[in-house]
Amino acid sequence: MRVNYKYFRFALMIVVIVIFGENLYAQPYLRYFENGKVGFIDTTGKVVIKARFAQTGDFSEGLAPARLKGLYGYIDTTGEYVIPPKYDFASSFKEGFAIVYVDSVPMYINKVGNIPFKVNYKRLNNFERGIAEVEIGENKYALINRFGNEIAGNASKIEMIDTTGIYALYNNRKGFPETMYVIDSTGKILIPEGIYESIFRFSEGFAYVSRGYDSEYNKIWGFVNREFKEVLSRKKDVVSCSLSFKEGLVDVEINNDTTNTENLKSKKNCGYMDTLGNIVIKDTTFDFCGDFENGNASVKRGDEWIKINKKGEVICDSPCEDVVFENSEGGKLIYQGKKYFFRKSKEDSSSGMYFNKIDLSVFSDSGSFIFGNFIQPKKLLFGICSKSGKILMEPIIEKYNYNESQSNCLRAVIDKKRCYVNNRGKIIWMEEDDALSDTLDIDCIYSAFTNEKRYGRTSELNFKIKKDELSVAANDNERIFSDKHLARKVYIINNSPDSIVIDEITTISCFIVCQAQRMSGEWKNIEGYILHNVWNMHTIRNGDYYEVHVPVYKGSLKTKLRYVFYYTKKILTDDGNIKFTYNNTIIGNEFYGYVNPAQLWRYAKFVGSPDKYEDFFGVY
Repeated sequence: MRVNYKYFRFALMIVVIVIFGENLYAQPYLRYFENGKVGFIDTTGKVVIKARFAQTGDFSEGLAPARLKGLYGYIDTTGEYVIPPKYDFASSFKEGFAIVYVDSVPMYINKVGNIPFKVNYKRLNNFERGIAEVEIGENKYALINRFGNEIAGNASKIEMIDTTGIYALYNNRKGFPETMYVIDSTGKILIPEGIYESIFRFSEGFAYVSRGYDSEYNKIWGFVNREFKEVLSRKKDVVSCSLSFKEGLVDVEINNDTTNTENLKSKKNCGYMDTLGNIVIKDTTFDFCGDFENGNASVKRGDEWIKINKKGEVICDSPCEDVVFENSEGGKLIYQGKKYFFRKSKEDSSSGMYFNKIDLSVFSDSGSFIFGNFIQPKKLLFGICSKSGKILMEPIIEKYNYNESQSNCLRAVIDKKRCYVNNRGKIIWMEEDDALSDTLDIDCIYSAFTNEKRYGRTSELNFKIKKDELSVAANDNERIFSDKHLARKVYIINNSPDSIVIDEITTISCFIVCQAQRMSGEWKNIEGYILHNVWNMHTIRNGDYYEVHVPVYKGSLKTKLRYVFYYTKKILTDDGNIKFTYNNTIIGNEFYGYVNPAQLWRYAKFVGSPDKYEDFFGVY
């Protein structure tokens, strides 16, 4: 057989990238901020790339996206551009590809900046084990491989159900029940469409499946193995079960009287089923059963929590002690009574160290962990403790974020300043102050800050307003300093004949969106501002206005801006009764302003609240 060595080398490279991922290119470089610019330090706190970029991502596979003068390119670990800045937005590399935007069009590039294949999709996602999910239309998705070939598509939802590359694709056709089928990374169908309505992620070799309801409206469910054969199915006395096995057992809800289907609630209790379908633990006094971990599980009996073993034997009455971990010296971290404490040996009841919260996911491969204590009733601060029970840093951290690629360094905020802390509790870098620029130079499409101010009479306003209606107006000439950022005033003006009540059942019923105009003339949402203090403005009387302060952006792109007000409205009659209720949208005036191109092309989400630290924590 003749071997194509060129293809073989290429295939081998793909395997290496997929298996080793970022570890192949891992760089212990950490972003830092100085005078509104971004640079990089190493894990000792030494500056390795001076702060000169407007925005960057983290290093991944030896490169980092970096914005300069409005456009993104990619820099190497020397800080020099190896892919020149020419993109409106750029994401980090993963498995040899990165997603970039040019004039609102997303595309993949490789590590030399070439386009490996052309795509025409609404939105792209990173590759994972050689497969990427893409959005092909409104709520329609597909899967493509590393050559840009579509292996499955036109699905309303796609979920990876196994890390080996097994996917469930759902189809939701109007007027028909939702259907589902399962494929592998080559597109081979493993479970045909129409057999099950849903399947959940594999756990311990089994995946939960369901297919509608029986004549008594009981859910029909079971488990399939990795050969996708149904090996377990619902029994008559088992009403429901959890979605995954833990240590070979899954908790189930049991009907103790199968002859009478009336008043089932009084006849139900929980128990445990093994992988052969046998009910191995059944106790009619158990009201709630938790997952097994380290050979035991917590169950609720009446108002008390107890702990049982896999034989169903009670090994601990309430209140029980949970051993979180045991160190090499025989000391244990114990959880009891909503607190954690160290027990250094069997003879010692406690070391005197108590924690309100712990986070073992941070520094998981080292000998330390994060703990949290309430310094004041509502002020939770975090510190670092060794697993031998030594406090490495007292609880002074206000906020933190951890990424495994950061080489055991924690992004944190201490005394309102950004910093890095290593796993030994040492601060390796801290910003000099928390001063900010007067405008936001950002790429995000998230909810930005608002400062809702005060009511006033419309007669106080010195610009033209619409008569006989509710309106929104932004006066770009009126700028103020708000929360250390330059802000413009946006007015919600009620010149209608009625008083208007904003429905405060949920804050999402009242928010403002800033829109920018693309060159095509299309208006694009760039930020959303939820009016968190809606209960302070629930009624706007006739002739009143409400003043909101929203950020002024800095950027390379000059374009038209406007604000849109979305709300649920109630009209009150003179006697205070509700006249009618409906949702409404008010579009404000247009004016020129500046944004970064990335604000026009990013996928719109309205969550979070970009404060002065969120670019540091990488939420954009």
